[in-house]
Amino acid sequence: MFIAISRWSQCLLASACFWLAAGVLPGSDKRDDYVFVPDTDRWVEVFHDKTTSLGHLDAAGNFLPLPEWLNHPRGEARSVIARRPEMLNYQPEKNVYEFRSGRLIKGQIDAKGYFIPEIGSKVIDFKDYHYRPDGPRIWNLPGRFEKRIKTSCTRPQHHRHAANPDFWGSPQMPMPGTPMIRSIPFHSVCIPPVLPARY
Repeated sequence: MFIAISRWSQCLLASACFWLAAGVLPGSDKRDDYVFVPDTDRWVEVFHDKTTSLGHLDAAGNFLPLPEWLNHPRGEARSVIARRPEMLNYQPEKNVYEFRSGRLIKGQIDAKGYFIPEIGSKVIDFKDYHYRPDGPRIWNLPGRFEKRIKTSCTRPQHHRHAANPDFWGSPQMPMPGTPMIRSIPFHSVCIPPVLPARY
């Protein structure tokens, strides 16, 4: 009877980790489904009035233009370049943030590509910003947001299964301490086997 209860507890834990990773358990916050990944190596393109420039963003959000690609006429045919740049401010946009050394300033991008701060808006810390695909964009973000794929649930430290010594080594059941991931086989977490009771 103890073996059946132990196996059932393990299945409940694995099932909870699965649904937590899917973000459907009560208390799970979808605002925290994304993590920030710094990236100052990617090429970006910035428009200012009738000119365009290629370059990089540094860790503080400053645009660092490449000398050979500074202030070219907008719409000019360009030769083949090594990378395809990401266009940051190619059209007017309201309700955006500008990143400045770990702070976010709310405002808008005007028709000439310049950022205009919103008067009276509150400056917030970047760590307090929760990314949403349909939320306000950070137009000069020195990186990107990626969807979180792991949970903090880990397999408890148990001894080998009394009835099946190879239980922990099976493909469906990770070794103790292995982080649970979203791709947990359905049959391994939802339906525990019925074992005969021992008296």
